[in-house]
Amino acid sequence: MISLTDNETMDLIRLCLTNTYFSYKVRIFEHTQRLAMGSPLSLIIAKIYMEHFEAKALSSFPLTPDGWKRYVDGIFCEMEEWEGKTR
Repeated sequence: MISLTDNETMDLIRLCLTNTYFSYKVRIFEHTQRLAMGSPLSLIIAKIYMEHFEAKALSSFPLTPDGWKRYVDGIFCEMEEWEGKTR
């Protein structure tokens, strides 16, 4: 079994995210911005980011949602409204 350090793991992730190519009409292009669509790693990175973003957003919001569900990039939030009151 191969054991990688944290730095080696980050280097490999960086390599996968920055060396992405695709073809369109017989020409080859390098993907240079954001996460590449279709890359298996992009879904994992996006999910980790969304979990971090949600935790930060929900902890700073004055109300607690009654329901919160996320599927890929869609969010369903259920909340009861009380005028001027927070829970």
